[in-house]
Amino acid sequence: MKQYLLCLLLLALTGVASAQSTAFTYQGHLMDAGASANGNYDLQFTLKNALTAGATVDTPQAVSPVTAVNGIFSVTLDFGSASFDGSDRWVELGVRPAGSVVAYTVLAPRQRITATPYALRALNATNLTGTVAAGNIASGTISGTMIANGAVGSTQLS
Repeated sequence: MKQYLLCLLLLALTGVASAQSTAFTYQGHLMDAGASANGNYDLQFTLKNALTAGATVDTPQAVSPVTAVNGIFSVTLDFGSASFDGSDRWVELGVRPAGSVVAYTVLAPRQRITATPYALRALNATNLTGTVAAGNIASGTISGTMIANGAVGSTQLS
């Protein structure tokens, strides 16, 4: 079986435009036998909690076929918001020729997921309670037009 190597020349994790989505874009450069890959491949992405060894977080995602042109490929992944609880995460990539039934060749090293996907933690900020001190609200942050009519009464003001 051919050796597959992941070249870290191009790796970008960027959020999808919708603020409601937990999906993100994974882009990479795939090498096949020492040259930039061209063609279709089956890719499997596994979210891990450590750079080496560690446990699998959520269900691995298989994406196929993925077309590589001059080694460059791009896929959209969605592990859901529960997978991103603030702990460090890495993506482990497995690759094989498109349509093959052979086992995926796991590439190393795993790629650390950085800040952008963690922005989806804001989706869980729906149960905020307590008091916000006046000193934590910048002057001009809240205007009268931003407050619904009748939403603030004497019991909310101190």
